[in-house]
Amino acid sequence: MDKRWPLLVAAFLVAVPFSVAQSGPTDEEFQSRLAKLDVKNKKDDRLEALRWIQNQTSAKNAGLAVAALSKCIREDPEADHRRRAVEALGTIAQTRKEPCPLALVEAVRDKSDDVNSLACAWVGLFDKLAPGSVDVLLRCASSDNEPQRGDCLYSLVRAGGKDEKIIAAIDKLQKDKEYGVRHNAQIAMFQATDNLEQLLRYMIRVQQDPESMLSLLDKNSQTGKAERTLLNLVQIGGALRKIEWSETRADDYAAALMKLLKDASPVMRRGAAQDIGASAAKVDIKDIDPLELAPAKKKAEPKEPLQKSKVGIMLEKLKADERLRELRDNDPDESVRNAARTALERWQRVLKK
Repeated sequence: MDKRWPLLVAAFLVAVPFSVAQSGPTDEEFQSRLAKLDVKNKKDDRLEALRWIQNQTSAKNAGLAVAALSKCIREDPEADHRRRAVEALGTIAQTRKEPCPLALVEAVRDKSDDVNSLACAWVGLFDKLAPGSVDVLLRCASSDNEPQRGDCLYSLVRAGGKDEKIIAAIDKLQKDKEYGVRHNAQIAMFQATDNLEQLLRYMIRVQQDPESMLSLLDKNSQTGKAERTLLNLVQIGGALRKIEWSETRADDYAAALMKLLKDASPVMRRGAAQDIGASAAKVDIKDIDPLELAPAKKKAEPKEPLQKSKVGIMLEKLKADERLRELRDNDPDESVRNAARTALERWQRVLKK
């Protein structure tokens, strides 16, 4: 699996204090350095100019460099030069609180992995992207390069929201051959549509039937191990998201769980029953050790006294206990019956109050 730059790296780059002369460079100084970025000039001259510009990204007149840096990203034959230009352009745009420049978005498709991964990280830091970004990112979504397909999706949603072409591209990538891409597509679809039930279905499948989520890879191969590591992190992240929903989106979460209790799939019924049992008591997410949320870990019982969660209160109003009793007594799947029984036992400790 290709090595990528995490967003934290780019965030660190933003925080680095770049040195700026006390009075700042003059416009003439800037222009003289920018002229050296022309590809007709010597490699060392272009590199020297880029290093100078990187040290002046906080200057008041740093905006003068945007056009030249954009051209450098698009035309310079040296990957290191393009990488430096990406870093400088991203820093200038962030400092000036401007939308992400189009050249920075285009660099996500750069032929150099060092350049395109860094560009992708920078683009992910912007809330707004320049016009034309959607078309570029849609091309990324159909790329043969797996990191490009998966890593562009969040930025694509920010750039275009619920545009039909974007939704179609994300939907297609939910069936991608790579699990990492499929996962990112699930999260991107939630960001675009805010469909809690759809994301919950995905999280239940990850929790209840993890093997079905993985690609047909040798689990002992490097790629296979990386996929399983990612899946473990997704399971933990999903558990944390449900704890958050229990308080912040109790109505939507409760409605989705009630619907899934009647789903045709025993995986969904079992997962919904377990989630109902787990969400009855209020949990302070600040007190959670994320590693304890891994499915392989034995869950500790909540300490007394227990307080009802908001979603627990909603489920009580929706008479979820009646549906759980039906599943416990009559569901054709033994695992669903057992999950419903356990959920009811948890409810008796919390919701009887």
